[in-house]
Amino acid sequence: MEDNKEKLELDLFTLIQKAWDLVCDVFKKIVGFLGYLLQIVYKYKYLYLIFILLAAGYSYRSTRGKAYRGQFTVRVNDGDLYIYRKILESLSHYIEAEDGKGLADALNIPAEKAYKIAFFGWGFDPEAVDSTSTMPKRNRGFIKIGVTDRDAYPELRDVLINHLKNNEHLASFNNARITSLREREQILDKEIAMIDSLQKVEYFHSEANPEIKLHQGQGLRIKTDKQMYYTDKLKLITERDDIRKELQQNPEIITVILDALPTKQPVNTLKGAFKQYVKLALMLSLILSLCWEFRKTIFNYLRGKNNDSY
Repeated sequence: MEDNKEKLELDLFTLIQKAWDLVCDVFKKIVGFLGYLLQIVYKYKYLYLIFILLAAGYSYRSTRGKAYRGQFTVRVNDGDLYIYRKILESLSHYIEAEDGKGLADALNIPAEKAYKIAFFGWGFDPEAVDSTSTMPKRNRGFIKIGVTDRDAYPELRDVLINHLKNNEHLASFNNARITSLREREQILDKEIAMIDSLQKVEYFHSEANPEIKLHQGQGLRIKTDKQMYYTDKLKLITERDDIRKELQQNPEIITVILDALPTKQPVNTLKGAFKQYVKLALMLSLILSLCWEFRKTIFNYLRGKNNDSY
């Protein structure tokens, strides 16, 4: 027993020693790899410096005009929010090309107002989750608009909303939705009136005859049930009220649910932009420096691949 205990303790000690050696070996390799990267950075320091200066210049250029972000939550009453993403992307092309006149023509506003728009954005509402899944509802989301003048946000927001609502292709979908809802409402009104008439007939014949016989070429017997009448009528009334509520609250293709005033502080600060672009600059510099350092190995590998292909 004592020999087994000593052997077990020895095996446990050996296992701990091996695990410690493995951790030390991995740590040494990580430190060595970081040291090698530092050597590469120092060797090509001028390349890194050039990319950092380019990142600083682009950061300054992109933040010359301060932009304040406004955001409003929308509900698409017929269709998918992806459709509006395409519309916003087409408008964003004018901003990227610095074509204020083209943006003004697209939104039907004066050019001086169009130049106050800095960017557009969109996204799904994370709080609006579909009941059948954990995915956000595709007809609920938010739309962002960046403005260079906070006071101009309400007007430019309304311009964008009207542009989305007045899209001819989407307006036809909405007209079809409204027509379908109104037709369904009329059908429900007729069905509710029919149940009312059947209830009246049953009321007058309930004591004399519990069964109502309708003879229209065939002998059809309908057993009446007050609870059935009440349940069916309640379902129809609920559905009709929901349709009327939908027609009253959401008569257009898109409905603004919640609006938020633009931020007091600009979202495109020089510090934030520099942090974003300098990361990209360092990554590109590292890739280029490693490619140049191992250029012979890469060329030999590519030549070997080409020779194998023949």
